[in-house]
Amino acid sequence: MGYVRQSRLTDAFELSLKLRQSDLDELAVSSDDHPLVILSRPFARPDFYQTYTILDDHENVIAMFGVSLDAVVWMLASDNLLKNFTDRFLRECRFWVDVLQGPHRVIYNYVDHRNRKSISWLKFCGFEMSPTPVPHGPYGHPFYLLYRYKEGTINVHEQSESTAPTAPATSSTA
Repeated sequence: MGYVRQSRLTDAFELSLKLRQSDLDELAVSSDDHPLVILSRPFARPDFYQTYTILDDHENVIAMFGVSLDAVVWMLASDNLLKNFTDRFLRECRFWVDVLQGPHRVIYNYVDHRNRKSISWLKFCGFEMSPTPVPHGPYGHPFYLLYRYKEGTINVHEQSESTAPTAPATSSTA
């Protein structure tokens, strides 16, 4: 892993051509938009998104991640991220999740119930998960709500087994 920097629009083009299959599968059931449209969205509203790119030692884009003003976090990657940079990624990822957390008391997103690697990684980064998947996206595919509270804040998102999980107030998804 070479380094992390603020994203550029050209990063979205490059990454859209080599997204890992699990990300393509998740995007297919969560949105009708092409991956390039999704990756380009932060550049249409740079005041609303904070977006970063992970590059390898040869300046190739291997992942993009970010957060919106309404606290929706996201990451999309190529297979190269975990194939060649697992150790360094795992050492540094919590720092970057803290950067994304920034002023937000809670950050969150929905994750495809089939995406076990992403769910395990998000738990490693301190995210909590709704007890059951909920319908999400245009096709009502089952997704887990994953959310992370800033250290030192009280988690008021208590759920009983009889209540359906709800996200913090927003209408935007990434």
